[in-house]
Amino acid sequence: MIGRLRGKVVEKEEGALVVEVCGVGYEVLVPTSLYSSCRPGEEVQIYTVYYQKEDDVGLYGFATLEEKRLFRALLKISGIGPKTALAVLSTLGAEGFLQALEKEDIKALSRVPGIGKKGASRIILEMRNALPSREQAVEGELLQALQALGFKRAEVEDVVREVGRQNLPLEEAVKEALRRLG
Repeated sequence: MIGRLRGKVVEKEEGALVVEVCGVGYEVLVPTSLYSSCRPGEEVQIYTVYYQKEDDVGLYGFATLEEKRLFRALLKISGIGPKTALAVLSTLGAEGFLQALEKEDIKALSRVPGIGKKGASRIILEMRNALPSREQAVEGELLQALQALGFKRAEVEDVVREVGRQNLPLEEAVKEALRRLG
């Protein structure tokens, strides 16, 4: 599947970007935060999820791996499709959504178009155990990043655990881990 795109934004259509990669224009549906931050002619890197079900096909894009992970987790909930999952991230953002889950804030989730109080309760109930803690997620991404840089798992596990507890954004966590390893 298509997991990531790096290319130039050539068009902006309502809720979607057309990203040209090697002469091919991919239409990518994105959250409003990403849509509003991109300009035509600008180089972008977008993490993507290809979705296909019966008569619905789409390529959905996100600025961060965490947004992509949350989108996929939302799709696993009964009654939540890609448009609703995208609306959650557009309305609340990844951080706001995670806070709503932690606080079990039905009111915040109910502000998302297409989600009522019942749907918000179901999301909270099903997502509570489905998502690893933020610390675990950062540790997993940090470990992958360090392994991609050539480190062996055994030599970085302690540093990953220590840095993961600091609750830093991934880029900062990678820098801190490299500083400790170097």
